[in-house]
Amino acid sequence: MSGFVIQHNLAAMNSQRQYNLTADRNFKSAEKLSSGYKVNRAADDAAGLAISEKMRRQIRGLRQAEDNIQDGISFVQVADGALNETHDILQRMNELCVKASNDTLSDTDRSYINEEIQAIKKESDRIFNTTSFNDRNIWNIEIEDPVIVGHDNIQALNVADKDYTHHDIYPENKDYMPVPNTFIVSADATNGVKVSWTSFNGNTYSSDYISWEQLKADNYKYNISEHLSSYSGETLEQLKDYLDETIYMSVETTTATIEDYVKALNNAKLDVNFSQYATATFDSPSDTGGISASASINIYAKDSSSKASTNAYSFQSTSNDPFIEPVTTSGTNLTQISGNGTSDINTAKQSTTPWIFKFNMSGIGGVTAKSSSVTFYSTDSRPENEDVWWEYTNSWKTGTRILTHTATKGGNLAGVMEALTGSTGVLTQDNLGDTNVGGTVEINFSLTADTSFSSAGNSSRTDVGSMTITIPVTTSDTEQTILNKVNKALNPTTIIDLSHEGKDYFYWEAPEEKSSIVKVPVYGGQIGMIIQSGSEADNDIPIVYEKLNNGVLGIRNLEITDSASAQAAIDTLKGAFKIVNEQRSLFGAYQNRMEHAVLNDNNIRINTQDSESQIRDTDMAKEMVNYSLTNILKQSGESMLAQANQSKQGVMSLLQ
Repeated sequence: MSGFVIQHNLAAMNSQRQYNLTADRNFKSAEKLSSGYKVNRAADDAAGLAISEKMRRQIRGLRQAEDNIQDGISFVQVADGALNETHDILQRMNELCVKASNDTLSDTDRSYINEEIQAIKKESDRIFNTTSFNDRNIWNIEIEDPVIVGHDNIQALNVADKDYTHHDIYPENKDYMPVPNTFIVSADATNGVKVSWTSFNGNTYSSDYISWEQLKADNYKYNISEHLSSYSGETLEQLKDYLDETIYMSVETTTATIEDYVKALNNAKLDVNFSQYATATFDSPSDTGGISASASINIYAKDSSSKASTNAYSFQSTSNDPFIEPVTTSGTNLTQISGNGTSDINTAKQSTTPWIFKFNMSGIGGVTAKSSSVTFYSTDSRPENEDVWWEYTNSWKTGTRILTHTATKGGNLAGVMEALTGSTGVLTQDNLGDTNVGGTVEINFSLTADTSFSSAGNSSRTDVGSMTITIPVTTSDTEQTILNKVNKALNPTTIIDLSHEGKDYFYWEAPEEKSSIVKVPVYGGQIGMIIQSGSEADNDIPIVYEKLNNGVLGIRNLEITDSASAQAAIDTLKGAFKIVNEQRSLFGAYQNRMEHAVLNDNNIRINTQDSESQIRDTDMAKEMVNYSLTNILKQSGESMLAQANQSKQGVMSLLQ
């Protein structure tokens, strides 16, 4: 700037500004050199400080964890040392027992041996009762909270165990039927359990919550129809018709917690299916002598792509309706029955060919009915066995006396004959049977679709129902007459007419593949402790071991009185050695694990410390260069500031 001015000394002002900047840099360098840190405040490196403090938390936690693990190693070493002394005691006891077993000794000699055994037994128990680490007893502990020793799979949801309940369908209540695949169970730890679903009237419904306390009081059962307080009048009555069903949860209440049940139950689906009941009558022969047949045909809730065809049943369905409604048709489309039909008793007892017939089912196609089992029922009419029932079903028998017999025959003539008068048949006098008063033979058929079909929810299935043919047995019947009745009912000329009875129903089902399984902890009476082995909450090493004393080892009552007791004591001590060996091996494994853990913690801590040092610590050589530079600039700035102040002295010459 030209001219002489005295109000502003810009040269001095610029010199002062540069001096202040240099002085600030020099001060910070001096601070870093004196503290050893290049980050002394958040302003020095805001992001670096946050990262550094996070690392320091981990580093200091790991340093303490290393000490914790060393304490844990010391703990198991104390335990191992005590067990080592126990081993020596057991070795001496075994040595004495072997000596006492020898018949060269008298009972008096054995009494001297027994005195030593009793003395060292007391020391063994004292070791278990008093051995401690940092005032914590190792074995003499009251186990208040048993520790987890494993997990079991528990079935936490099961609906009636496939015990179907039928609900009749009428025109006036059809709209309230539940739509398949819409039943959803929901649960939470606070409110309990409820169920929601959609009906064919398009409405969505929901039950009340039932509390966990109430569930426990009811043995973990939940009847839906009893928890519909949101509804009234006709709606409530119609819903009750369909919802009189019980959800059964696992009763493993000692192991499954509420959280386990919540996990298992949430979004679990219950299933419903639809059926029609068909009367099954014989068209040929005309005289059936009281023989009857009945069938339950399951019309499963199918996807809407399954359209009606002709033959035995027809169906009504809309493109958006997953329920295909069965309606009555006339006529018969059954083929004749094929299968065994011999009238010779000896041949019949060897005949294992099943009875088979086929029919068509619209929307599904061919269905095969195949005999699957034979069931025999009879009462014992003797006064001493009044009202006692015998039952035989394919592979088991029950009654007042359990019979240990496994049948090898199924739904065939051999099964019929064995059920009646086999070597262990229920009618033989040796097995308390009587002359089959009011008895019946039932031959059971399984109805299976020849090809699988899709039901609601796109699940694939082939089972479509069952049929039973009932043959009465009287007191005058013999093996031959019963065989004749079976052949009369089931022979190649017999045709069975399945006619729709006019009543349909839906039923509940809980397929096994939809059951909810939950893993629940299994607790044991063991001693547990936690070694905090890292800087995070879940970084720990659990130590679980058995509570030991002379009683657990089996030596508390060990005493030597004669050769026999000495020999028995040898076997007892063998078991004690096994227990102590297992515990010493366990403690050794824990020590090895903790030694690896402390080395790993040390490795993590050192390398994290190195990274944190890069952020936080001062590079002394580099910072000394900065300090020297700013020191020279500071001195230079002081000199320039003095000269700038001197430049205004020229004004005085103008005033002279």
